[in-house]
Amino acid sequence: MARLRPCASISIAHPFRNSRGSSACIGNAASCPQPRKKHAVPASSRRRRASEEFGSIEPIVVEDPVKRTWTIIGVCDVPGSFKWYQSLLGQSETAPAHEDFGQIVDGDGTVLLCLHEWGAHEHPSLMSPDHAKPGNGLILFFRVDDIDRALPRARALVTRLEEEPHVNPNTGTREFSLRDPDGYYVTISSLSAP
Repeated sequence: MARLRPCASISIAHPFRNSRGSSACIGNAASCPQPRKKHAVPASSRRRRASEEFGSIEPIVVEDPVKRTWTIIGVCDVPGSFKWYQSLLGQSETAPAHEDFGQIVDGDGTVLLCLHEWGAHEHPSLMSPDHAKPGNGLILFFRVDDIDRALPRARALVTRLEEEPHVNPNTGTREFSLRDPDGYYVTISSLSAP
């Protein structure tokens, strides 16, 4: 039985996925074992299986290429804006960690948005809203599980929506938009098409 050669650029501990969610080989595809399984396998099992299949070869661990961005916006009132975004996103009300900075986080700890008081900490682009209109060139775009539950929360926060609920022709998903207390343009979109 011919033994397959491991592809030197595959991460055993962190397999890469293509846009359809199946494994994708990076490097010389001819040397990569095919076909790939489409279900998740614990890293310890992948290492053990690789060791059994390829002998005593140590798996090559590639650092996870996915990085997260933290969008930080300048606001006049961190606690007030913090409460506003928690209400909009249907989160339990908590206080920000600091009077001049707070992070809106999802249930799994993912940072959704950071609120930074104008002028605190001397960050050049967060010194004053007087230098440019807040939100110029920025849309805060949130995707939610249940847009029908998000809509009444949003209506309770503003006197009018910037855009009433509609289907975005580009994404096929329902969305609406509003302005936050500092004037930032916020769009709420459903995760999937109706």
